[in-house]
Amino acid sequence: MGTVKAFQIADNQLKSIAEVSVNYNVKKDYDFVFENCQHFANAIIKKLGFTVYQEGEIGKVLKKVKEVLHPFDFSLTGIPAFKCRKDLDDYVLINDFNKFSTEKRRVLFCFRNVFDFYAKTKPDEPKYKSSEFVLAYWNELAEKEKFGL
Repeated sequence: MGTVKAFQIADNQLKSIAEVSVNYNVKKDYDFVFENCQHFANAIIKKLGFTVYQEGEIGKVLKKVKEVLHPFDFSLTGIPAFKCRKDLDDYVLINDFNKFSTEKRRVLFCFRNVFDFYAKTKPDEPKYKSSEFVLAYWNELAEKEKFGL
């Protein structure tokens, strides 16, 4: 009897995920700021009735961001704090990106994505902008990586 109930729950969850997916495919246009993969993931989490666990390391990061109100005012293990986009770009240009661990490369891409987000939402803020040369370099790196842009 328990197995049948488990299959029913799984089936209901799959239907819920499918419902959100169909809604996004039919009614949503991707937007870097207002309708991105995070919004999609949040819609699925909400539909399934889950809550996001915000303890542990992610909780520490979220707490620190909330305290300083700026995501670049703290550093992660082995990665310096980047106060502006130029700091990140210089770090990537000066160091051999290919010698970084996969995890460190992922974190650097995450920082790049956050700066890109800020550059789009606050286009008049020069501290979030990057030069065309460095943007081209980031694009080359992204093409080589398997974990995305």
